[in-house]
Amino acid sequence: MKTSLLSIGLLVLLVLVVPVMGQDIIPNDTTKTIILHFHINGDSVTFLDSRVVYGHSSDTLDIRDTFTGKQEGTDKTLIRKFGISDPRITYMDSGTKFSDDINFSVKVPFTKNTAGLSIYDTKTNQLLVRADTTKGITDFCTTHPQDPDCSRNPPLVLLVGAGVIIFAGILIGVYFFKKKKNKPAG
Repeated sequence: MKTSLLSIGLLVLLVLVVPVMGQDIIPNDTTKTIILHFHINGDSVTFLDSRVVYGHSSDTLDIRDTFTGKQEGTDKTLIRKFGISDPRITYMDSGTKFSDDINFSVKVPFTKNTAGLSIYDTKTNQLLVRADTTKGITDFCTTHPQDPDCSRNPPLVLLVGAGVIIFAGILIGVYFFKKKKNKPAG
């Protein structure tokens, strides 16, 4: 009886574990960046769109901060504050070139609770534009539902692990119950 119970237990364990083996359930590096696209013409800044991509955003400190970026959370908290150089100015060996009416991008590290990015004039602290990142994040998660930051369901590994632990507990309980029941009274 013990042998057949143990054999059934091992068979069920194999059925649960083998399908998970070999699957890359969680990618090695799931670091993401939110890229926000804007248009600037004169002092008017317009938000165009946002998207999420795999990779690291650049964390550079720029001392020529014409603008201040504030990455904000869904609960209205400040996630990150940073400087943004004036994208209309191009620095060259021969000096600078000013170009008005251009598109530019800002990259920020991805967090699940990022709701948007606000850009302020650093000198006046006047809000120039507020960008909503929720559509870009939603689009990314629709395309990459297996990403751990997108999944609303626990990873398959956790479900299988919990199932194995529960099953092992049941087998041990049945084994001790049968052992106790078959023990001669004495």
